[in-house]
Amino acid sequence: MSLSAAEQFIDDAISSHQTKTTNFGGDGDLNIVENKLQVLKELKELYSQKLWHQLTESLELTVANQSLFPSPDDGELLVNLYKIFVNDFEERLNALRLARVAVHVSSRCKNREEAIEFLTSAMEKIKTTRQTSFEEAVVYVRLHIALLYLHGGDESKAKTEVAKEAKQDLAQWKAPDPSVSAAYHYLAAQLYKHNRDFANFYGSGILYMA
Repeated sequence: MSLSAAEQFIDDAISSHQTKTTNFGGDGDLNIVENKLQVLKELKELYSQKLWHQLTESLELTVANQSLFPSPDDGELLVNLYKIFVNDFEERLNALRLARVAVHVSSRCKNREEAIEFLTSAMEKIKTTRQTSFEEAVVYVRLHIALLYLHGGDESKAKTEVAKEAKQDLAQWKAPDPSVSAAYHYLAAQLYKHNRDFANFYGSGILYMA
């Protein structure tokens, strides 16, 4: 039986890192490669056993670990991990947790434009899954897209993204996930800071920290 794209990707990544363990002279580099190899093997094992909850937890920890994936090549690995590996089973995952994985991975894209394109694609796919918390997940990703626009100096596009029902959605949800609320208030604070509206900047900052 032929391997799926996800299985082939993770096998190739494991094989590549096994080869690298023989090519480093420094203990620090070798330790990083061995740790990455262990993580990749764990992801493969959880995937093969269809332990989706545990796999989600492992993915969140993996993509958030900057010290484990420090190089530009590692960034490309994480982007492809999402596009090829996660894509195979994303409809089985909690949408909001999937969104958090996507946002972490987007920070490893080569540039801001690539990150926006990556998150936009991830957001559209999340919409189609209709999984638990998918509405919050869409808003969460959209807020991070807006933040990328703002960091790139495009305040107009940032405000456009926020205007796409983000504030109304938060207002109508009885208990939005804290990560979504925090993302909204952080973005609002950055917009106020950009416009030198320091009174509202501090107000949003307090809400973000709450």
